[in-house]
Amino acid sequence: MKSISNIGKNLLGKIPIRYLSLSGTGIKVPVLCLDVATSIASAGEMSSIAASGLVLCKMASNSGSGGNSNSSSDKNIDASDTKGVSNPKNINIEEVTPPGSQNPVKVYTDGYAQVNKGKIDAYIRGKIKKPENYSELKDRIEELTKLKDTRPSEFTKEMKNELKDINKKVHNYERSKGMGDLLNKAGIADTVENNEMIANTVLDAAKEVKAGNTKIVRYIKGTNKDVIVESWWIIDSDGTPYCSTIILKEVK
Repeated sequence: MKSISNIGKNLLGKIPIRYLSLSGTGIKVPVLCLDVATSIASAGEMSSIAASGLVLCKMASNSGSGGNSNSSSDKNIDASDTKGVSNPKNINIEEVTPPGSQNPVKVYTDGYAQVNKGKIDAYIRGKIKKPENYSELKDRIEELTKLKDTRPSEFTKEMKNELKDINKKVHNYERSKGMGDLLNKAGIADTVENNEMIANTVLDAAKEVKAGNTKIVRYIKGTNKDVIVESWWIIDSDGTPYCSTIILKEVK
């Protein structure tokens, strides 16, 4: 019999898994939401779903009879919706070893995809520490870049590695700071609820991830303006989508 997680992976992009809270019990039941235009590939999949104890339901349409059931809320999540309420989806915090790494990290996960918790809570929040010798590093980048462009024969392998290393340090700090400023200006405060909302947005994007399609764009709505959430994904050997990079951009 197929597990619930395996069924979800096999039906990526077709049938999203959601969770139904049973009032007063604290129990959450996994639910497969079927769009009116979505069909399950085979009777065998239907049998596996039924045997796994999943509930099937159709997603409600916001556009009336004959309208498109995929409303804009599927891809645009409002920060104001999270105020004073619990996490709208069933996400957990787990410790995993990312693809290509030997060091375990904490991740947000919905049981299907994973995103590094630090990327949500720290990196995009502008919490990467400013290098102590930031000004000197900027000057050195300028010096090495000029040498590479004007006298390439004198630009050694050691200089190339040095430039790569200090560029990474400066870039990570500046990008982190820029994204933190962007969220603040958008009116998306640094709260547990809002960070979980952003994590949910990123994890939801994983439904579209497949080989050849590993960059997914979503939007979040702040109280002041919208923000573009660009997520880049690695598909692990067991099929788990792992978010390797998040980039926030201002909606022009």
